[in-house]
Amino acid sequence: MDTQLTRRGKAVAALTVVCVLLAAVFGARSLNAVVAPGLVALAASVLVVRRSGTPTVKRTVPPDGHPDETHQATLAVEDCGPGHYELRDILGSGFRAAGGSHHVTETDRTIRYDVEYDHRGTHEFGPVRGTVTDVFGLASQSIRIDSVDEVLVYPRLVDPPTAVRSVLETVVDLERQPGRDEFDSLREYVRGDSPRDVHWKSSAKQPDDELVVKEFLGTTPTDSVRIAVDASGPRSSVDAAARAAASVAITLLDEGVEVGLETPDASVPANVGSDQRTAILATLARLRTGTPDGTDETIRISTDGDGALVHAGGHSVRFESGGAPSSITGGAESAPRTDERTEVAS
Repeated sequence: MDTQLTRRGKAVAALTVVCVLLAAVFGARSLNAVVAPGLVALAASVLVVRRSGTPTVKRTVPPDGHPDETHQATLAVEDCGPGHYELRDILGSGFRAAGGSHHVTETDRTIRYDVEYDHRGTHEFGPVRGTVTDVFGLASQSIRIDSVDEVLVYPRLVDPPTAVRSVLETVVDLERQPGRDEFDSLREYVRGDSPRDVHWKSSAKQPDDELVVKEFLGTTPTDSVRIAVDASGPRSSVDAAARAAASVAITLLDEGVEVGLETPDASVPANVGSDQRTAILATLARLRTGTPDGTDETIRISTDGDGALVHAGGHSVRFESGGAPSSITGGAESAPRTDERTEVAS
């Protein structure tokens, strides 16, 4: 990229030109004491900036997570030249972070910054942009480092309203899943485990605030459900469907129910456990508009202009509402469908 003079460099250049003109008119040799150092400083600054070049960056991205979580990202900057670098990681719209660039010094070439997850989707870290200047700040050059990484932001999880739980009870028993009362052992917490399984008394005794969770006997569930997500409309409606599907799925998984998922773009076979939680959340993070191909779902999530609807066992209820469920003709299979497949930007 082109090397340019900074404001300070332009001021030095202007002063040097004025001194040259004055020397030419008045013959004041003493002005050479200003002209010569100015020319040398400008030439040296341009040379240093051009020799500095573009560094390499190794980014360590935070883990996938939910909205409102805060994590730390790092940039390890290597192969720096003799100039002074000021870099900034460009973030996608799904993140919130304190603005501003970060200085890279000879003693500290690792940039650390906190980022808050904002909304569902696949979001990017990068590219890295910045400038390199000389030690006097007279010349600069723009830098662009094409280093891009992706992080998934899962749908926001909420407790299903009472009316939604009532509809779910028509297809699965949420209160009497086997094995939940048959304690077996303790193990380390794995991301995706239900908070209800954390053994807080034992966790308090662990070093570094590590969590442990309870393992139960009889983990083979007697119920298995398949959730189909039929999403249409604007981004807000698709997000509402993803939030409803994720909340319902995690609620069922927490109760020991096998849960499968069908979306317009993906299919997750029914299973249980922390890996299943992650697979379902990751699929719903990528949810776009469209209608799933399968028709054998137990629960269907659909959208309308006001949000998401949950259909199961011949009833439907709005997910955001606490009202009583209403009957629908023909059961969950009669939930509104659409063939629209217009993408919603993540």
